[in-house]
Amino acid sequence: MSKEVPERDPDAKPWWDAVARGELAYQRCDDCGEVIFFPRSACPNCLSPRVSWLVSAGEGEIYSVTLIHRAPDRRLASEVPYYLALVNLDEGFRMLARLTTPGSETVKIGSRVRVVFGKGPDGESLPWFELSGSPKG
Repeated sequence: MSKEVPERDPDAKPWWDAVARGELAYQRCDDCGEVIFFPRSACPNCLSPRVSWLVSAGEGEIYSVTLIHRAPDRRLASEVPYYLALVNLDEGFRMLARLTTPGSETVKIGSRVRVVFGKGPDGESLPWFELSGSPKG
């Protein structure tokens, strides 16, 4: 298995550059106001090519979560169990990311999280999330 980082999509380069700076970026359409994530060259709502990059506060809540017991890649085998979550960011987009929470800790849907940056299996910086508060209600 190659240890090289795959070639990055040109539309996502500003996102990866932001991650390298410790920022979680997303886009917003300049014409219709749609929040856009994952990075694209045009708005998926109105097809406008006029999109701007913004920086997220990196806070949100867990929409869905699963505990991974079997690593999808041998480079992650020593890290199981770990949580993988869909996170609803407060700015209005959803992303899939790993939680830094140990696999033995209970994680609940609705728990508040905040972004942290760690090293992925290839050594590149990646956004992860850590628990920052209790579920609502």
